[in-house]
Order: sequence, then C-alpha cells, then structure tokens
Amino acid sequence: MKQSFKESYGVLQRHAQTLREQTEPNIDDLLQIVEESVAAYKNCQTRIDAV
Repeated sequence: MKQSFKESYGVLQRHAQTLREQTEPNIDDLLQIVEESVAAYKNCQTRIDAV
C-alpha cells in the first residue's frame, strides 16, 4: 500500500533530523535511510504532480 503524502513527508523529516543530529555518520543505517528517503521523495513528487 502506498503511503500518503503526509506519511512520506514525515519519513523525509525524520531522516533529515536523524542525519542532522549525528556527529558521525552511521554507515550501517545509511543505506536504509537513503532507500526509504528516495521512495518517500518519489511518492511526494508523484502526489504533487497529480495535483
């Protein structure tokens, strides 16, 4: 099931906050963060384009 725009935007906000708060990048989590962020961004962009 696709996430709503609000849910996808929330993913982007959470990941941005996580990355801002890190003093050293956590390489183990970085790939998952990037993959989830890209998917959330694409969903947001699709929703914006539809409007």
